Amino acid sequence: MTNPQRIDGTTNNPARSGRYEVKLNSRDGKVVYAKSMTQKRILESAERIIAKANKKIAG
Repeated sequence: MTNPQRIDGTTNNPARSGRYEVKLNSRDGKVVYAKSMTQKRILESAERIIAKANKKIAG
């Protein structure tokens, strides 16, 4: 079984599997796949919120 083509989280093109790749920096760069563009946008928004919260805690 081969891995699906990796697509940058900022790209709106799906991987060969038809899913959208999202890199979760809050999870040490773990890559997850969203089934839809809406789900991809939600994950990216959550990542921005987590990044802001972590920055606020650290600073």
